[in-house]
Amino acid sequence: MKKAFFILVCCILSVQFSFADKKIYTTDTLQLPVAARQFINTHFSGVGISHIKIEKEFWEGNQYDVILTNGFDLDFDKNGEWKEIDGHRNALPVTVIPEKMAVYLNKNFPGFSVISIEKDREGYEVKLSDGRELKFNREQLFIGYED
Repeated sequence: MKKAFFILVCCILSVQFSFADKKIYTTDTLQLPVAARQFINTHFSGVGISHIKIEKEFWEGNQYDVILTNGFDLDFDKNGEWKEIDGHRNALPVTVIPEKMAVYLNKNFPGFSVISIEKDREGYEVKLSDGRELKFNREQLFIGYED
């Protein structure tokens, strides 16, 4: 029994290692999913792409990290849906912020810009220009501050 378990663990590890560190660096936008290209063209029109890092993930498929020439960092999933947008202390275009969240932020945090936004299964995390980090649920409703 121990030997079978050991062999199973070795097989799983060997499969994971075969997918590990599979990174491709390119500037070819055709390597991106269509949705990611459309997002970049819509919200960052006229901004060049410094490079694209494609990571081949075993469970999640390809993940795309796009660095723009203005310093913005955009992360996309295998389908080209954005996961994170980081302006590195620069304000994100207002158009990338989901509508309900943008209305809430304009009303409750006037004068502060969003410098990064992250989306996951639970909702959104937003970082403001003053350093505050806010959490929103999937329905884009404010639920509190990040600890």
